[in-house]
Amino acid sequence: MKDEKADKIKIAVIVTTAILVLMSLLPAMVSAQSDVKINEIMYNPSTEQGSDANMEWIELYNNDTEAVNISGWTIDNNPISENVMQSGDYVVLARNKTAFDAYYGALPCPVIDVTLGLKNDPGNTIVLGNSTGAEIDNVTYNASWGADGNGKTLERTATGTWAESIVDGGTPCKLKTFLNASDNNTTINVTTGEFLVITLEGNPTTGYTWEVTEPLDELVLQQVGDIVSVPESDLLGAPSKQIATFEVVGAGNTTIKMVYHRPWETEAELVDTFTLNVTAS
Repeated sequence: MKDEKADKIKIAVIVTTAILVLMSLLPAMVSAQSDVKINEIMYNPSTEQGSDANMEWIELYNNDTEAVNISGWTIDNNPISENVMQSGDYVVLARNKTAFDAYYGALPCPVIDVTLGLKNDPGNTIVLGNSTGAEIDNVTYNASWGADGNGKTLERTATGTWAESIVDGGTPCKLKTFLNASDNNTTINVTTGEFLVITLEGNPTTGYTWEVTEPLDELVLQQVGDIVSVPESDLLGAPSKQIATFEVVGAGNTTIKMVYHRPWETEAELVDTFTLNVTAS
């Protein structure tokens, strides 16, 4: 009887230990899955780019520190074929991979054929699910956000909000480094093809704006479009985020120098400055 009782105690201890181990692993598993994000959406390409049936696509990004196996996952209940996303990886889910490849050429991330049918106006909700059917991410977009047939995409920003891409065709598979005022007077290492997105506080309704003041070495870094202002609310005169985007086009060193001022004022009247030293490879 004692041996039987001892055996039962041992079994109970083993089972309890196994449960505790599984419970300790579960948060890490959920964290890895939940940190794969819908990152960019081409829901209504321009007529020059091609039809919706050929050129719709969605980009995923693995923001986790661990690799995530997305085999058997779904996008709007449509299966995603076998793929393992390493930390920091992008994957493009294309409605027509052949047409996508013909337009964008060779890209540094996998492009997978997936059944898609994205609504244009007013838009719809895209749901990313894992292999068990659990929802990992979702985005409800609207044509009022932009990218409605003008050749651009919707991109997730550093704050998790969405904005129209500055670059025609969007930035599929392209690394985007988001910077802000805390990066002032620092040096960063970047790679060719990368985009730098600098977001700074500003309020152009007061006459003050951010401006790039010194020429860049355009063999290394090129500014993409103008600095864009995004109001923080719909209230008249509300503060804004001002966003400057740069593309790394070659190896070398250059410096981004920006000032916050009213253009007619002297250098002594500058309100703020931002400097970033860039080393590209």
